[in-house]
Amino acid sequence: MTWRAAHFLFRSLGAVDARLRAQVAALIVRRADRWKRAAEQDPALVTDVIQLGRVLEPTAEKDGDLHLADGQLAFAAGRREMALELLALMKVSDHELNEAMERANVSA
Repeated sequence: MTWRAAHFLFRSLGAVDARLRAQVAALIVRRADRWKRAAEQDPALVTDVIQLGRVLEPTAEKDGDLHLADGQLAFAAGRREMALELLALMKVSDHELNEAMERANVSA
């Protein structure tokens, strides 16, 4: 289960009954199981999500690239955030992500 996603959903639900919270939690677990199975069946999917989400690239904010419009920055941040959520659903650990970053730096 991705607790970050659950926290966001629970926070956005506000004050709701426990039954609805349980249903949302069950939905998150089912979604995570689906993505984990997909990643286990095709490990290249993890690499694809990392590349498509541009997870290993420096962000424009950190890179000091000020000529990008706010919309472009928001789009890039959203793409990266979605990729990180999918990686969390696939149960990719922070350690695995750090290793991928180290490999990318070595090959760059």
